[in-house]
Amino acid sequence: MKYGLKIPGNTAGSEKIEVANGSAYGNGIYSAKIPLYAQLYAPCVKWHGKYVQTVFMLRKDAKRTEITDIEGCYTQSMIGRVDIHKLYDGKIASNEIQWMTKDESAVVLHALLIKVHDINPIKNDGEYVKIVKILDEKHDK
Repeated sequence: MKYGLKIPGNTAGSEKIEVANGSAYGNGIYSAKIPLYAQLYAPCVKWHGKYVQTVFMLRKDAKRTEITDIEGCYTQSMIGRVDIHKLYDGKIASNEIQWMTKDESAVVLHALLIKVHDINPIKNDGEYVKIVKILDEKHDK
């Protein structure tokens, strides 16, 4: 927070920033148009009997941000799907899901979203399982 969002390989103070979730499209700050997609990258931490995830809400300079043209392989390994965009009934295309900015000065932290779950979202009755069921129902129609 003190140094802002940093690209892997750069430094924050005296500390070198390492890649946290991969760099399929190169070093940069990866973001998503859909908070649910970004949430999949956020670790779920147990706190006071709840499960908490934090997600940064960003403002980006569109002229310095690229579409990565994929609904990433991470969602495939996380929930077995690459069609989260279908939850939005055509308002968001699959190639609008993930974005990457190579210039850290083009990204500003706007807000911190904190999501609190009663149960772990990955477990049997969790949010991710429910999302997969909704997507399956959309697919069957």
